[in-house]
Amino acid sequence: MRSRVFLPDSKTFSPYDEYGIVFRLTDEVAKIYDAGFDLHRFNGDDSDELPLAATYIIDEDGKIIYAFLNADYRNQAEPSELTDFLAQNTLN
Repeated sequence: MRSRVFLPDSKTFSPYDEYGIVFRLTDEVAKIYDAGFDLHRFNGDDSDELPLAATYIIDEDGKIIYAFLNADYRNQAEPSELTDFLAQNTLN
């Protein structure tokens, strides 16, 4: 199994849109974020959208064989869980 890593481009969430893992902030929250850390400059647009915390492992046939998705950005897939999954599901 070959592996590919997707690193998001802060100027576009296109892959996020494709997988349906983008959420739009309310106007009130967007204003707070924009004032706090210049959300629009950081994102490179004025969409007021952010990606959800998501990790996918996709096999060579394009099938999702592992998925982690959480609305709370503080919860991420555990690296050890990913490496264990890959070790158990990789053909040598």
